[in-house]
Amino acid sequence: MIVASSKGISAVKLSEMLGVSYETAWHLGHRIRAMMAEDSPLLSNVVEIDEMYAGAPPRKRAKPEREDDDPPPPNPKGRGTKRPLVLVAAERGGDVVAKVIPTHGKEAIASALDGVLDPEATVMTDGLPAYKHIGKRQTHLAVNHSDREYARTDEATGLRVHVNRVESFNNFMRRAVVGVWHQISTKHLGRYAGEAAFRWNRKADACLERMALLVRNGVGRTLPYGFLTGAA
Repeated sequence: MIVASSKGISAVKLSEMLGVSYETAWHLGHRIRAMMAEDSPLLSNVVEIDEMYAGAPPRKRAKPEREDDDPPPPNPKGRGTKRPLVLVAAERGGDVVAKVIPTHGKEAIASALDGVLDPEATVMTDGLPAYKHIGKRQTHLAVNHSDREYARTDEATGLRVHVNRVESFNNFMRRAVVGVWHQISTKHLGRYAGEAAFRWNRKADACLERMALLVRNGVGRTLPYGFLTGAA
């Protein structure tokens, strides 16, 4: 059922479908996500990179009583929020790789991309300064979203520069978070990101092919309930 669904199944719905407790369904879901984990493919040709916040968007705060001259209280969004981060690299016409990162810093990004990019790949990003270090090792092209630049043609290479494919995956995962999982803790985020990547990379495969791959991936893997519920 999980493999056949378009965006996954929540533990609440799974427990209802199978007639088991929520805890059993939750444990079963994470074991299946562990079976979906695969070695990161080497991305080549044109690779788009972007980061995303995996948690649900912050709720609007109630307006407290304040004097007319007081500034409104902040409602952190974007890089001002504490929601968990996922770095996503997507090869145009190919696979995606999604990894949890602690910050937007260049060290965290470089560590997540280690072993993911083909040295000859052309990398495309938005204008986040932390991506600039990529240009020291390989071709790096960017679009400046702050100036409302979302696509352009690079004169030197003739390539169309944008991050539309990676943003498509990010939106795909956001819809799964908001519509299916609702809440994801940082501790378990890697498995949810792995499920989204597996589903995206295998969307052209027949359902039976995905199921067979899942079974092969599960050979020898264990994920005890105590490990999942222990301290992060």
